This record gives sequence, C-alpha cells and structure tokens, in this order.
Amino acid sequence: MGWKETDKMDEKKEFIFRRWNREETFTEICRKFGISAKTGCKRLARFKEQGAAGLAELSRTPKNNANKVAESVKKRLLKLKGKHKYWGAYKILTLYAGKYPGEHAPARSAVEALFKKEGYTGRKKRTRKRGEDRLQARVEAKEPNDVWTVDFKGWWRTARGEKCLPLTVRDEHSKYILAIEILEKGDTAHAKAVFEPLFRAYGLPRFIRSDNGPPFGNVFNLRGLSRLSVWFMSLGIKTDLDDPGCPYQNGGHERMHRDMKKELQGKIRGNLSDHQKAFDRWRKAFNEVRPHEGLGMKRPKRCIRNPGVCGRAWIF
Repeated sequence: MGWKETDKMDEKKEFIFRRWNREETFTEICRKFGISAKTGCKRLARFKEQGAAGLAELSRTPKNNANKVAESVKKRLLKLKGKHKYWGAYKILTLYAGKYPGEHAPARSAVEALFKKEGYTGRKKRTRKRGEDRLQARVEAKEPNDVWTVDFKGWWRTARGEKCLPLTVRDEHSKYILAIEILEKGDTAHAKAVFEPLFRAYGLPRFIRSDNGPPFGNVFNLRGLSRLSVWFMSLGIKTDLDDPGCPYQNGGHERMHRDMKKELQGKIRGNLSDHQKAFDRWRKAFNEVRPHEGLGMKRPKRCIRNPGVCGRAWIF
C-alpha cells in the first residue's frame, strides 16, 4: 500500500483536530508537525476567528511597497528629470520635496529604478582595478631631471577651424617647461618626435610621470604599459603613472595647464603656425621672466642648470 498523499491544508486540519482531542500536549503536537509553538498558536487563533478559511496561506507581499510609485508622482518625477537630465535621484527628490511640500516622496531606490527603466541611467563603465605591480614610483624630484611630467593640454580649434593639440613636457624640480609642441596626432610616433630632441638637449630623466591615457599608458594592460612607455623603459627611464581619474597626482603640471588656458586658449589669432609661435613666446616668458613661488620666487631657468649636463646623456 502506497503513502497517503497530503497537502499543507490537510496537515493544518490534522493539527487542529489533534489539538482539539487534547490526547497530546501542545508542545508534542507542534514538534510532530515541525513547527514552533508560536506558529501553532497563530494557526489556532486564526481558526477560532475565521474557521477553516483561516487556515489558508496568506500572501507574503508587503502591505507597503517602498518601490511602488503612484502614476501621478511618476509623471512629476520624470518631468523634473527631463529638465535636469544629469541630476541623480537624490537631487531630483530634493527638488521634488521643495516643489511639492507636504506630499509623500517615494524612496530613493524607487526613483533610481524608475529613471533606469525610462532610460535615463546608463550602465557604468567597468574599469580595471590597479594592480600592485603597476608602473608607479611616487618619487620626489630632488634635482633637475629626476622627474619629467608630460601631458596633453586639452585641444581647441583655431579661428580657422584647425585642431590645436599641444603636448607639454616639464621638469618637476625646476618647474622649467621643456616643450610646448602642437601635434598633428596624439599617438606614439608624434610623441616620440617631441621627446627625441629633448633627450639630446637635456639628457635622459630618471622618471617620466604621466596620466594613464594614450599614448603614455594603457588602462587595459595590467601594468599600464603602452608602446611609448616601453620605449622609455628601453632607454632606462622609469615610468610613473598616476592612478586613473586622479589628475591631482600631477598637480604642478595641471596648474601650468590652467595658466595656459587662461592666458592663451581662444586668444591667439591666426593659424597653427601662429599658435606655435605664441606658445614659444609664452614658454620663454614662463621660464625666464616669471618668478615662481615654489622656487622661492626664482625663475625656472636659474634652476634647470645648463642644458645638456643635467641628466644622463642619450648616446646614439
């Protein structure tokens, strides 16, 4: 003879029947049905109040759903989001509370889910975490040619529509600007064409500090290596890469770029040749005329030493 099939409702009825006969203690009955005494008391109470209907399973859906947003509230939130597309849920909720005081505001998670559903919030880019063997030094420049810093000044267009992309190279210790050169392309070949004459004139630095962007670094390489950084290493120059998204780690260079933007960007007339001449004049004034607070109000040219003898020579 096979096992008798039962369901939850049959077991609940059997539990009530046994409790009503009182042939066993309440604790023993609960133990046999694998429930706690608290659960048993709830079943008995519901049976007394509602009869057999009280034994039915109740919905486990929360009575108050924090993620449920009324249609009228949705329309208001989306209208505010449409006016401020780059604001997050927290700012939109703050604006909502000020615009509709006294009205119930939904949970922040519900608003974020709403914006995501409506296509306002895109997926975040996955970035590779910095490995422990990344090419970083955090060395302090104690003399000229200890550390060179390099970066591209953000490009702009001339009055003739030409793209002006200056590459800047600077000696960290002396603050001396070694080069401001407009490049046709920001790739390895054009960058090397700037560094080669600098190495001939000033020798080889111990370190070159840059951000992780091309052609200096490669965020998708475990150590941040790029073709240009490998070339530096082949010459005996060590690479010091900033952490991704941390331009303050090359703060002196960024400050120099701010001065360039304030004094030069959008204020030079003519073509790219005229821009290069203006950069050369500005670089000469920066190095030879302008006193620098970080140098005790000295000029950078006084601190660079004689060109060609302040670093290791590049032997061809």
